[in-house]
Amino acid sequence: MIAVPDVSSVKKKRRYTHDEQVDLDVKTSNNLIGDIINLSQELNTRIWDVLNRGGSYSDIEEIYKDVCILNIMSGIEIDKAKKEFNINNAKELRRLRDKYKIEGDDGRAIKPNFFKAKDIGKGYYDRKRKNYKKHLTTMDHVQTCINSYRAQREEIGKKQEYLPFSALVGNGIDVHRRQYEKVTRVINAVTDMTNEIKSVYASDIESSVKQMQCCDIRQECVEYVGNMSFTKSDMVYLLRQIEEPRYSQIQRKIFNILFGYPNTSFYEVLEAGAEPIGLLAEDDEGDVELYGKRYTRYKYFT
Repeated sequence: MIAVPDVSSVKKKRRYTHDEQVDLDVKTSNNLIGDIINLSQELNTRIWDVLNRGGSYSDIEEIYKDVCILNIMSGIEIDKAKKEFNINNAKELRRLRDKYKIEGDDGRAIKPNFFKAKDIGKGYYDRKRKNYKKHLTTMDHVQTCINSYRAQREEIGKKQEYLPFSALVGNGIDVHRRQYEKVTRVINAVTDMTNEIKSVYASDIESSVKQMQCCDIRQECVEYVGNMSFTKSDMVYLLRQIEEPRYSQIQRKIFNILFGYPNTSFYEVLEAGAEPIGLLAEDDEGDVELYGKRYTRYKYFT
């Protein structure tokens, strides 16, 4: 069964005036799409939790039909950005929320476990009112894996280690053939730019003048470094140099210049360090099994 909306939009003549534009802007910007999607995710979690625990369609038929209603409602809310409807989804949304509201013995509302990360990110996290309970679903399984990884990384005394950017592009490139002088010029140019900008902001001139001067100083440095020609060895050596702690103040600035200016040598290094993408192809004789089907690994070269 596929949910299909059967709702006609309202044709309304409008005049090209400020009042009409404001009214239209308010109507198209205020919508419930986020609330509808959140409830839909919650109900879909319950559906798959029941099915993955051995339930049948008859066990989830009613909630599935309500999810279809939410699907139609979300389509209407999206279309409100370009159409007008004589429909207010707020009442139906409240009805479905009340219908599927579940509380534990402690009075807290039961929510999918993966909602916790969403609520923390948006500032809605409230462990006193919500119980983020793990369900037997894909999203909660992914969240469990993420939490497990974080727990391992946050063990007492265990240092977090990250792969340096140069390691992604430096494989097979001989850095012994670099030009020290060219790399030094880049580092000195960006260091000088940083110091000049600091001096300008420390001066007593007007704020608008400061901004113009700093913009000119920055642009001059960007063009100077961006127009330099680098070999692959030069570029990898430069990337390794700025990863050292002593260059932490200019590391981000050099990255911005290399990524922001169309310097072909830098992007050639990125392409040279690219690795084939690992993909799976369905194969009855494959060595990888997922959800009861077998697959074979192969590499896709971009």
